[in-house]
Amino acid sequence: FSAGSNAPDALAPAGSERTGSAQNHLAVEVVSVTAVGNRVRAGLAAPQPLVAELSDASAHELGLAPGAPVIATWKAAATRLVQQ
Repeated sequence: FSAGSNAPDALAPAGSERTGSAQNHLAVEVVSVTAVGNRVRAGLAAPQPLVAELSDASAHELGLAPGAPVIATWKAAATRLVQQ
């Protein structure tokens, strides 16, 4: 998960219980879903636009589609800022 980049990490359905050691959790809405090879890049609406990259299987399991509410979860070390 990253701020404006494509580093992989985690999304979870809205309302799901937090798991793992990541301390950063943000309720967001999916605004775009784009296939990139065998991965999927999800654009997320948040106070700052975010992008998550995950496997095609994970995106399918989550039912990612524009408008879907999800929880973005990531570790601080996975955060990347990029110039636009």
